[in-house]
Amino acid sequence: MIHFFKKSYIYIAFASFGLLVFCFNASPNTKELDGDETKIIEQVKNALANLHYAPKTIDDKFSEQVFTKYMEDIDPYKRIFTQQDMMEFNKSKLLMDDYFTNDNVAFYEKTIDLLYKRFEEAQVVVNRTLAQPINFEIKEDYILDEDKKNYPKNKQEWEQEWAKYVKFQILNEAYSTIEVEDSAVSLKEIIPSRKTPVKREKSSNKSDIKLSKEELLTKATEKVKEDLNEFFRRAKARKKSDFFSIYVNAYAETYDPHTSYFSPKQSEDFGTNISGKFEGIGATIQDKKGYPTIGTLIIGGPAWKSKKLDGGDKILKVAQGNKEAVSVVGMALDDAIRLIKGKKGTTVNLTVQKKDGSIKNIAIVRDEIELEDSYAKSTIIVDDKGNKFGLISFPSFYMPFNRDEENGRYVSQDVKREITELKKEGVKGIILDVRFNGGGSLSEVVNMFGLFIKTGPVVQVMNSDGKKRVLSDKDPSVEWDGPLAIMVNELSASASEILAGAIQDYKRGIIIGSQQTYGKGTVQQFYPLDRFSFSNSSLGDIKLTVQKYYRVTGNSVQLKGVTSDIIMPDRFSYNNEFKESSQKTALPWDQISTSSFTPWNINYDFTSIKAKSAERLKNNNYLKMITEGSQWLEKLNKAEKVSLQYNEYMEDRKKDSEESKKYESIAEYKNKLTFIPHKNEKNIITSDTIKKAKMDDWYKNLKKDFYVEEAINVMREIK
Repeated sequence: MIHFFKKSYIYIAFASFGLLVFCFNASPNTKELDGDETKIIEQVKNALANLHYAPKTIDDKFSEQVFTKYMEDIDPYKRIFTQQDMMEFNKSKLLMDDYFTNDNVAFYEKTIDLLYKRFEEAQVVVNRTLAQPINFEIKEDYILDEDKKNYPKNKQEWEQEWAKYVKFQILNEAYSTIEVEDSAVSLKEIIPSRKTPVKREKSSNKSDIKLSKEELLTKATEKVKEDLNEFFRRAKARKKSDFFSIYVNAYAETYDPHTSYFSPKQSEDFGTNISGKFEGIGATIQDKKGYPTIGTLIIGGPAWKSKKLDGGDKILKVAQGNKEAVSVVGMALDDAIRLIKGKKGTTVNLTVQKKDGSIKNIAIVRDEIELEDSYAKSTIIVDDKGNKFGLISFPSFYMPFNRDEENGRYVSQDVKREITELKKEGVKGIILDVRFNGGGSLSEVVNMFGLFIKTGPVVQVMNSDGKKRVLSDKDPSVEWDGPLAIMVNELSASASEILAGAIQDYKRGIIIGSQQTYGKGTVQQFYPLDRFSFSNSSLGDIKLTVQKYYRVTGNSVQLKGVTSDIIMPDRFSYNNEFKESSQKTALPWDQISTSSFTPWNINYDFTSIKAKSAERLKNNNYLKMITEGSQWLEKLNKAEKVSLQYNEYMEDRKKDSEESKKYESIAEYKNKLTFIPHKNEKNIITSDTIKKAKMDDWYKNLKKDFYVEEAINVMREIK
């Protein structure tokens, strides 16, 4: 079995984090699961046992870990199941290992069957609650922190919990309606929060402000009823197989947080993310009350070029070429999307209902769509003294998911082209921006770093058997030998950390950003599960952690990340969820021997540069606001409960809104830099108004970026 699996792997090694994006890009022939669950379990089990970097002992301890993770994943807020349900499930707590060993999926079937039943029952409870007068004067709380929450003791307490949830949603909707002034900076702009209710856009209907309390609650109740019934409709429409990935990953992710099972659709979605392109009509599609509905059109795609489709159009039927049309109303969204997508050059006929109610038949020839935002881009930055610097941003270390793909794009080649254009403009230094860059291809990291050094080792890779391999740049050419900096944050992960670590170890440039990067020091590979399963249908893939990587110094970035030379707090600094160390199953930190390398011959004083930056930042008001705002929001995010008494709820929300106004200077900040395209980019956007609009939007955001401004200050110190 080891031999077979080693022959069947997809040979792209990923140093990846957070790369999975759910787009619709699979081929029309892709089949989802259809009775293949036991085959999948068998293949996943063999892959984990034979290929994972740190195989586990399949025993009762493992069983308990899998059980806990699975229950947390299918009912994270303890809102679906009761204590009585859990007592029944707990009988399997120490049997999960046996189920795994014997390819037994009966427990999965049992839990998901009950999940559907509870959805049906919850909808009845919710509608009954909404149909009766709700008392908002009772002194009671709704628990927000799931760790502080217990499963309801019985069906009666379960119904009470749902009733409280309904009240919470109504109060949130009511407050959103009467809130007249949006704070200058939203909570999400400071730091994402999973517990802060989502704020709606301010209503343009000023009469809303004059509603009485009773009218306000009535209006909010109607909206919540609509939203919750739509939630239940979608939940019940999900296929049973949709939940199977959750079950399999309870096993896989117990090995480590980056080992995951991918269903056939998820695998192809991953391919889109890493390659930055897919085949289809070029539109996002959403489920709106049972109708597959056009969302946004991808600029330059077939749907956009046709000028016949608009956001909000409802798709009623789909036909392939001249074949008979199939109704997609009420169909599961994934199934509808699978009918709409397809190979380049093929035709899909859509019957759509326009927003004016008219019915149109629209034929669209599918094409390959490149997601431009997935690729590297650059800009020239001019400071207040007329000095020019270059900034290159790239969201991942992308490459073609299939190496045989023609015209595939590689991030190292794209960055090389951007460097060439920036050099023509006479820039004095280059900044690489890998903030929010979650990783990608390991080979592309090596190629990327090779653009800035002659030759030398870039990263060390260790197999589970202790065999070390050094990946080196062997090309003596250097694309850029001038001043270099790299900007990072807590979400710069894996491949980004390899690049930042190499730049730091070689003293090739300066690391600017958060206290530390994410801290993911592992390498994954994709393995197709159906290669040796003798199955006629695709079983999907497993992404396995097969190696750990180390800096040329021998230090791992696992858990500890890369420490910046110039440290600046940001909106993630006080939230530990944005670190590998927060993952329960993360592999440990360690170190190996140093690889021989020659540091860059620098002629500037790192110590002096860091000291001058520290002095500039010491009393900076912007960073002070970021620090205080992030700490306050993290405190808000950790709130354990919220009052469901009308006046108390409104007063608490009002206080939060007033507090957020203290941080309005965050959104108002503008730096003193000017951003302009290089000559080649300028020629392109002269005739491409869409690309110009995208560039202008990027420049608008860069203008508000304090961290870029400090990076330029640092670059000016490098002589």
